[in-house]
Amino acid sequence: MAQPRSIRFLSTPLLVAALAATSSTCSHDAQRLSGPGDYIVFGDFYGECFGDGCVDIFRISDGRLYADTLDIYPVASKLPHTVEFVQLPGARYSDVASLIGDVPARLFDEAAVVIGQPDAGDWGGFYLETNVSGEIRYWLIDKMDDNLPGYLRDFTRKLDEAIQIAAE
Repeated sequence: MAQPRSIRFLSTPLLVAALAATSSTCSHDAQRLSGPGDYIVFGDFYGECFGDGCVDIFRISDGRLYADTLDIYPVASKLPHTVEFVQLPGARYSDVASLIGDVPARLFDEAAVVIGQPDAGDWGGFYLETNVSGEIRYWLIDKMDDNLPGYLRDFTRKLDEAIQIAAE
Protein backbone atom coordinates (compact mmCIF):
# COMPACT_ATOMS: atom_id res chain seq x y z
CA MET A 1 0.00 0.00 0.00
CA ALA A 2 1.41 3.40 -0.95
CA GLN A 3 1.96 6.07 1.69
CA PRO A 4 -0.21 9.17 1.48
CA ARG A 5 1.59 12.01 -0.25
CA SER A 6 1.76 14.24 2.86
CA ILE A 7 3.56 11.53 4.87
CA ARG A 8 6.17 11.02 2.15
CA PHE A 9 6.95 14.75 2.10
CA LEU A 10 7.00 14.90 5.89
CA SER A 11 9.30 11.91 6.22
CA THR A 12 11.86 13.25 3.73
CA PRO A 13 12.76 16.36 5.78
CA LEU A 14 12.83 14.27 8.95
CA LEU A 15 15.17 11.79 7.30
CA VAL A 16 17.44 14.60 6.08
CA ALA A 17 17.49 16.15 9.57
CA ALA A 18 18.30 12.79 11.16
CA LEU A 19 21.12 12.18 8.68
CA ALA A 20 22.54 15.66 9.29
CA ALA A 21 22.48 15.15 13.05
CA THR A 22 24.14 11.77 12.70
CA SER A 23 26.85 13.03 10.36
CA SER A 24 27.71 15.97 12.63
CA THR A 25 27.92 13.63 15.59
CA CYS A 26 30.23 11.35 13.65
CA SER A 27 32.54 14.22 12.76
CA HIS A 28 32.81 15.10 16.46
CA ASP A 29 33.50 11.49 17.39
CA ALA A 30 36.30 11.42 14.82
CA GLN A 31 38.05 14.14 16.85
CA ARG A 32 38.83 11.74 19.69
CA LEU A 33 42.49 11.09 20.49
CA SER A 34 42.98 7.41 19.91
CA GLY A 35 45.26 6.85 16.91
CA PRO A 36 49.02 6.56 16.69
CA GLY A 37 50.61 9.99 16.83
CA ASP A 38 47.55 11.62 18.40
CA TYR A 39 48.29 13.84 21.38
CA ILE A 40 47.04 16.62 23.60
CA VAL A 41 49.19 19.47 24.87
CA PHE A 42 47.70 21.42 27.76
CA GLY A 43 48.82 23.98 30.26
CA ASP A 44 48.44 27.44 31.67
CA PHE A 45 50.35 30.69 31.61
CA TYR A 46 50.54 33.97 33.52
CA GLY A 47 52.15 37.12 32.14
CA GLU A 48 52.59 39.17 35.32
CA CYS A 49 54.48 36.42 37.08
CA PHE A 50 57.98 35.64 38.25
CA GLY A 51 59.58 32.29 39.04
CA ASP A 52 58.52 28.73 38.51
CA GLY A 53 54.89 28.08 37.65
CA CYS A 54 54.36 31.05 35.34
CA VAL A 55 54.13 28.73 32.33
CA ASP A 56 53.28 25.05 32.84
CA ILE A 57 52.71 23.04 29.66
CA PHE A 58 52.32 19.26 29.41
CA ARG A 59 51.77 16.67 26.73
CA ILE A 60 49.89 13.37 26.82
CA SER A 61 50.83 10.96 24.05
CA ASP A 62 51.58 7.29 23.58
CA GLY A 63 50.49 6.48 27.13
CA ARG A 64 52.97 8.92 28.68
CA LEU A 65 53.00 12.36 30.26
CA TYR A 66 55.63 14.92 29.34
CA ALA A 67 56.50 18.39 30.72
CA ASP A 68 57.74 21.34 28.68
CA THR A 69 61.18 22.59 29.70
CA LEU A 70 61.21 25.88 27.76
CA ASP A 71 58.46 27.70 29.72
CA ILE A 72 57.85 30.22 26.93
CA TYR A 73 54.72 32.39 27.25
CA PRO A 74 52.29 31.41 24.44
CA VAL A 75 51.37 34.19 22.01
CA ALA A 76 48.51 33.94 19.49
CA SER A 77 50.65 35.19 16.61
CA LYS A 78 53.26 32.48 17.25
CA LEU A 79 51.12 29.34 17.37
CA PRO A 80 51.54 26.45 17.51
CA HIS A 81 53.51 27.02 20.66
CA THR A 82 57.24 26.18 20.82
CA VAL A 83 57.90 23.43 23.34
CA GLU A 84 60.53 20.90 24.32
CA PHE A 85 59.36 17.95 26.40
CA VAL A 86 60.83 15.55 28.94
CA GLN A 87 58.95 12.50 30.19
CA LEU A 88 57.45 12.58 33.69
CA PRO A 89 56.90 9.61 36.04
CA GLY A 90 54.17 7.18 34.97
CA ALA A 91 52.08 7.69 38.11
CA ARG A 92 51.18 11.22 37.08
CA TYR A 93 50.07 10.02 33.64
CA SER A 94 47.37 7.79 35.12
CA ASP A 95 46.06 10.76 37.14
CA VAL A 96 45.63 13.02 34.08
CA ALA A 97 45.00 10.55 31.22
CA SER A 98 41.22 11.03 31.38
CA LEU A 99 41.69 14.61 30.13
CA ILE A 100 41.98 13.19 26.61
CA GLY A 101 38.34 12.13 26.65
CA ASP A 102 37.17 15.36 28.28
CA VAL A 103 37.95 17.71 25.37
CA PRO A 104 34.51 19.03 24.32
CA ALA A 105 33.61 18.04 20.76
CA ARG A 106 32.21 21.57 20.21
CA LEU A 107 35.68 23.03 20.68
CA PHE A 108 36.68 21.57 17.31
CA ASP A 109 33.94 23.70 15.70
CA GLU A 110 35.52 26.91 17.03
CA ALA A 111 36.96 29.04 14.25
CA ALA A 112 38.80 31.31 16.69
CA VAL A 113 42.21 30.40 18.09
CA VAL A 114 41.72 32.77 21.05
CA ILE A 115 38.65 32.14 23.19
CA GLY A 116 37.77 34.90 25.64
CA GLN A 117 40.55 37.20 26.79
CA PRO A 118 43.31 34.94 28.16
CA ASP A 119 45.48 36.70 30.75
CA ALA A 120 43.96 40.10 29.94
CA GLY A 121 43.53 40.95 33.63
CA ASP A 122 46.50 38.98 34.95
CA TRP A 123 44.26 35.97 35.67
CA GLY A 124 46.13 33.72 33.25
CA GLY A 125 45.12 31.61 30.33
CA PHE A 126 45.11 28.02 29.14
CA TYR A 127 47.03 26.63 26.19
CA LEU A 128 45.48 23.62 24.47
CA GLU A 129 46.74 21.81 21.39
CA THR A 130 45.50 18.58 19.86
CA ASN A 131 46.71 16.36 17.08
CA VAL A 132 43.93 14.07 15.91
CA SER A 133 44.72 11.93 12.89
CA GLY A 134 47.36 14.41 11.76
CA GLU A 135 45.13 17.50 12.13
CA ILE A 136 46.76 19.88 14.61
CA ARG A 137 44.51 22.41 16.34
CA TYR A 138 45.41 24.86 19.11
CA TRP A 139 43.70 27.43 21.30
CA LEU A 140 44.46 30.05 23.90
CA ILE A 141 41.55 29.91 26.35
CA ASP A 142 40.54 32.40 29.02
CA LYS A 143 40.67 31.29 32.66
CA MET A 144 37.76 33.57 33.61
CA ASP A 145 34.47 31.61 33.43
CA ASP A 146 32.46 34.72 32.58
CA ASN A 147 34.49 35.13 29.37
CA LEU A 148 33.90 31.55 28.17
CA PRO A 149 31.09 29.84 26.28
CA GLY A 150 29.12 27.62 28.66
CA TYR A 151 30.23 24.36 27.06
CA LEU A 152 33.89 25.06 28.02
CA ARG A 153 33.44 25.83 31.71
CA ASP A 154 33.44 22.27 33.06
CA PHE A 155 36.34 21.37 30.79
CA THR A 156 38.49 24.29 31.97
CA ARG A 157 37.96 23.19 35.58
CA LYS A 158 39.16 19.69 34.63
CA LEU A 159 42.02 21.26 32.70
CA ASP A 160 43.05 23.28 35.75
CA GLU A 161 42.96 20.14 37.95
CA ALA A 162 45.07 18.17 35.44
CA ILE A 163 47.65 20.98 35.35
CA GLN A 164 47.86 21.02 39.16
CA ILE A 165 48.36 17.24 39.25
CA ALA A 166 50.92 17.20 36.42
CA ALA A 167 52.89 20.08 37.97
CA GLU A 168 53.33 18.34 41.36
